Amino acid sequence: MKLLIVDDDHDFRRVAKLALLADGYEIFEASSGREVLDLARREQPDLILLDVLMPGLDGYKVCRQLRANPATNRTAVLVLTALGDPTAGYKAKQAGADDYVVKPVSVSELHERIERLLRRHELLHGARRRAEQGK
Repeated sequence: MKLLIVDDDHDFRRVAKLALLADGYEIFEASSGREVLDLARREQPDLILLDVLMPGLDGYKVCRQLRANPATNRTAVLVLTALGDPTAGYKAKQAGADDYVVKPVSVSELHERIERLLRRHELLHGARRRAEQGK
């Protein structure tokens, strides 16, 4: 499985990458909104960990663009936010995110969220693919 970690915080990307590599994921990294849009189209990750606060395009705008593009609209998106904004989860869902988590996040919680989201996403999109193939 391919994961794309998008965060302008190098230290967070490094820690997340090390933790997720141990689980056998293939990891790609981006540090800006513009960079993730190109990388997501090219690599077709199964899941994107997407920070909200980034230079240029914020995570909400990136998520909307990912959902608007047929090449990336089925990719699972887990939004990460350090904002103390109580509406951050609502904003993430409105932008098209599948789930969100507030930073700082423990490695164990990150693992659990990713695994749950990937299972749910595979069930949903696997059923759609089978239905489309049956037509």
